[in-house]
Amino acid sequence: MTAIILSDLPETIQTLLHQAQTTGENLTITQNGIPLAIISPHQKKL
Repeated sequence: MTAIILSDLPETIQTLLHQAQTTGENLTITQNGIPLAIISPHQKKL
């Protein structure tokens, strides 16, 4: 798996990832209405 440093991403994506982390909801990336990828917040191990 490739790791990307958050600060290397554009500010808009950083904001969306922060929102996903805060709400716990997945982000679905689409192109022309077709899902391409899902970004989900990391779940902390108990």
